[in-house]
Amino acid sequence: MFLGGGCSPATEPLAALSGRFYNVTQVSYGASTPTLSDRTMFPKFFRTIPSEVQANSARFALMERFNWERVATLHETRNIFSLTVNNFRAQYFTIFRNSSDGASADDEDNNLVVRSFTDDPEIPLRQIRDKDIRIILAYMYEDKALNTTCQAIHLNLTTENHLWIFPAWYPTDWWNETVYIKNRDPCTPDMMREAVMYSIYLDSYNETLNKDIPADSGLTIDEFLVKYEAALEEFRTSGLYYGDDDPHHYATFAYDAVWTMALALHRASQVLEGDEVYLHNFTYSNTLGITENITQQMSTPSFRGISGEIAFDVNGSRLGHNGIYQLVPSDDGESLELKLLYVQDPHQVDSKLPTNFSEWLCEPRWKGDGPPHDRRQPDTKYLNSSLIYACDFFISVAIVVAVGLLVFNLATIWKPLIRDSAPIINTIIICGCLLMLVTCYMLGVDTKTPTQDGDNPSDADEDNTESGREDINQQRDSRYANICILRLWLFTLGFSLSFGALFAKTWQVYRVYTNPKLKKQPFKMWNFLIILGVFLFIDVLYLSIWTGAFPFRRALAQRENDAADTLEVFEKCVCDNFNYLIGALYVYKGLLVVFGLFLAYESRNVKYYYINDSRFTSIAVYIVVIVVGIGAPLSLVLSEHLFIDPAYSLTVLMVILATMACLLILFIPKFVYMAKGKETMVNENTREEVTAGDGLQLGRTSVDQTDMQTAEEEVRHLQERVGKKTSELHTLEDTLQSPTKPSPKSQCGSDGDSGVLVTTTDEQPEVFISETSRGTPEEQASGRIPQQPLLH
Repeated sequence: MFLGGGCSPATEPLAALSGRFYNVTQVSYGASTPTLSDRTMFPKFFRTIPSEVQANSARFALMERFNWERVATLHETRNIFSLTVNNFRAQYFTIFRNSSDGASADDEDNNLVVRSFTDDPEIPLRQIRDKDIRIILAYMYEDKALNTTCQAIHLNLTTENHLWIFPAWYPTDWWNETVYIKNRDPCTPDMMREAVMYSIYLDSYNETLNKDIPADSGLTIDEFLVKYEAALEEFRTSGLYYGDDDPHHYATFAYDAVWTMALALHRASQVLEGDEVYLHNFTYSNTLGITENITQQMSTPSFRGISGEIAFDVNGSRLGHNGIYQLVPSDDGESLELKLLYVQDPHQVDSKLPTNFSEWLCEPRWKGDGPPHDRRQPDTKYLNSSLIYACDFFISVAIVVAVGLLVFNLATIWKPLIRDSAPIINTIIICGCLLMLVTCYMLGVDTKTPTQDGDNPSDADEDNTESGREDINQQRDSRYANICILRLWLFTLGFSLSFGALFAKTWQVYRVYTNPKLKKQPFKMWNFLIILGVFLFIDVLYLSIWTGAFPFRRALAQRENDAADTLEVFEKCVCDNFNYLIGALYVYKGLLVVFGLFLAYESRNVKYYYINDSRFTSIAVYIVVIVVGIGAPLSLVLSEHLFIDPAYSLTVLMVILATMACLLILFIPKFVYMAKGKETMVNENTREEVTAGDGLQLGRTSVDQTDMQTAEEEVRHLQERVGKKTSELHTLEDTLQSPTKPSPKSQCGSDGDSGVLVTTTDEQPEVFISETSRGTPEEQASGRIPQQPLLH
């Protein structure tokens, strides 16, 4: 047998030769590479230090204790580290995916990131930073750890939100030097100290758990360390020691390795003596079974050593404990020291770390307020409760106003002023507005809102049983999906009822505008109902196909909050092909709104006796178009960018403004006219007034320039004739008033242009105007009596 070596690179070739070619059993105290666990390559190799793979158990225990699932491994491309990472990766997918085969590194779902490097770790560090990994497991020697830490400092990967886990076999002050890297400023010891402070270190625990119980050698751990320190000090003074200042980490393992060899040889010699075979009969090629017997004695019994219970697995690796350490400031605050946090037994059935830190040897400390999280912590955002209450108040006021107008409309429906304003249409408009206002209540309902029985579906995590949480989550998702459906149906139908009724009303006025013959005719209600029925039929058909073929579901949208280092989570209604479906609905309603705006503008000056509020209807259409045209896109943009409070308040404000403006514009003039005692807003005999609008040729408002000139010429000609006839009338009056005495004989004469009969007698002459010259009563009322010929 022989002892050694102290490191993995030196031990691997030696163990391959000794076991397979020289028939020698080898015991190592410091080689932890997983390669040496291959019994085919190293059939007679043993080690009193556990394999490096064993520390993976401590890594998973830490991950479970602190809820770390999203981690990165960064390893130097050496056999010892590559095999350990491969083992970690296989266990990771077994634990977190319940699959033993795992997936390739390219299939990592952003939870496990595996990266390696040979000399320069900058590129893999950048990849880790870009994926926002906070928990980094380092597998490398301390020289590469220096370079990696300095690069991490420059890449901002050593903040309070990050945690590095290193091997614990580094020297305690491995970080205490200036590190120079290419194209970067050097990292000073102070920078390095700040970066590695509170980092975690893992390694095989090298002391017995119960320090008061002596080992089989008769020494307790404290007695051994006293003797070791004395021997080390003597060795230092001899000038032959060139090692570290601190006692070496492998001292207890080396001491137990010697004892393991001695006990194996002793037991083997006792067995071999019965066959009259002795250890001194050993040769490298002997067939006496000496090596096989020694190997068997190494594998079977165990004993208490300075470093704990000595036992080996089937591959010759030590079954030991894991030590979990943390690099913390020393008591004087000038340096850093390793503090033992916990000793884990990875071979127990339950190797979890205690939840309560009082069961730890030392409570861990952190750069921040607590242990870093493996990712941005989700922060579910709900609508602000105060904002909901405020909006609900204004919605309630608007509903009260709308209900009051509805009652007023129905109570005065037989009054001429209300009767001639299409009260049934106004009732439908009010009902549509009420539906949209009720929908605003539902905009403030989310999974945070308590249900009717007082349960809060958002508190599913408080249920202790997995089945209970699943049931609550299903109820929550189903409830939210139903809310989404109700919002869509109520708002769409409410808009169609209110704006559809306005549209139909405007359409009837537009028909009068384009066909004056309809001005004296009352509109037919069935025309209006057909228009509104078409709108409702299209909505019901479309929404039925939508919600039937593409049902709504609750989904979560996320947004990073760098200031709070959180991942804000928002609830939203989604379904398959949602963008296409909502886009088609917006296009349909948008075209309807634009066409309604056109009709309102064209008929803006029309006065229709049977719809006496037609002008106010046009104004209502204008306001609805403006509010919807500005508010709807803005609200959609805010929702897409997850500004839920502004989007909610803007939507509610838009609905309240549109509905209240529409209703008040329609009904306030009625209140004013009723207060003045008037029974109508438009006289039945009022002529339609048609004016041109800013030079625009809209419908019948256009006038031909030639016709205008012809009309002006006719007016001038008539004015000339009126002037001529007026002059003749003055001449006739002068003649009648002259002093010349007429002959007693009556004379009748005629003037071509007169219509007056003159009787000549000795008395004053009398002038008689014929009845036909007086004009019709309408012409007398207007003062326009036609010119008749005078009779003399």
